[in-house]
Amino acid sequence: MHAFLNVVLPVSAIIFMGYLCGRLNFIPAQGSRTINGFVYYFALPLLFIDTLSAYNIADIFNGGIIVSFLGAQFLIMGGMLLISPYLFPTRLNPERILQATTSIFSNTGYMGIPLMLTAYGDKGLLPAIITTIINGAVILPLTLLLMEWAILLANKQNDHDNDRADIPTQRGVDLSKQILFSLIKNPLLIGAFIGIVFSFLQIRPTGAFSTFLNLSGSAAAPAALFAMGLFLVGQKINSDFLEIAFLTTFKVIVHPLLAIFIGLYLLNLNDVELAGAVIMAALPSGGLVFIMAQQFNLYEKQAAGAILLSTFMSLVTVSFFIDYFYTAFGG
Repeated sequence: MHAFLNVVLPVSAIIFMGYLCGRLNFIPAQGSRTINGFVYYFALPLLFIDTLSAYNIADIFNGGIIVSFLGAQFLIMGGMLLISPYLFPTRLNPERILQATTSIFSNTGYMGIPLMLTAYGDKGLLPAIITTIINGAVILPLTLLLMEWAILLANKQNDHDNDRADIPTQRGVDLSKQILFSLIKNPLLIGAFIGIVFSFLQIRPTGAFSTFLNLSGSAAAPAALFAMGLFLVGQKINSDFLEIAFLTTFKVIVHPLLAIFIGLYLLNLNDVELAGAVIMAALPSGGLVFIMAQQFNLYEKQAAGAILLSTFMSLVTVSFFIDYFYTAFGG
């Protein structure tokens, strides 16, 4: 109950206020995109710089958090790709990849960072930022590569024209360049890189620059939550409810349970590290899943439905895990 009243309730209240403002047309629907732009391109990168520069480089490359969170992601992704042909035989292979990503890609930036900051203060930011970097630098490009590979295989099976035999290779080269360029210009990864460089060189922001980073970064959490509430306005689950519920169960229940097994029983993480890996795993599916679905014009309704359902379900699971860690380790 302590966790719900002091952590989840305030966070949920900001999301609700965003939803209410959108529902009452105080803020137009496109306002969510505007606020997201502020958070994504400005506030979160500066928060990353401010936070990472305060840590030693060894703390940033925390193998325990990385293995616990990413290990659970890989296990679930692999399992989903194996069982999907049997449970959802009508799905195309590219859709199955989006299924798998939906079940592991946590909303770490827009929901996880505010939650960890509220629950654990500044010491909770590092696990949240590490898992956000994992999503952006590992899971996102991996999904894009697998999607393009699956599409290329499908096209190759349907294309018997020898004159076009070199297209997959050329497209693969172009894809590699596209993914590399997208990583280089990703504002979150840029902010993380600058913060890591500052940490490595032991540069600690001071004076006006430190104040600028603190003020800008502190705006990220409430703005991200408010924008999430705006996004939920008008969202509905119109079809494939059982499939969406299945993916959501893996996302907000199986994913954190695997993370706690790896982190607690295999790696023996400390309290904040373990809480960070598990709570980040218990978060709902992130909005980038829907953006990827839109990019490929596949699985859009299902991805949007999973984001919506997992957001509501995660209020229960996140509350449970935060309460669990408060009870086990203290606040």
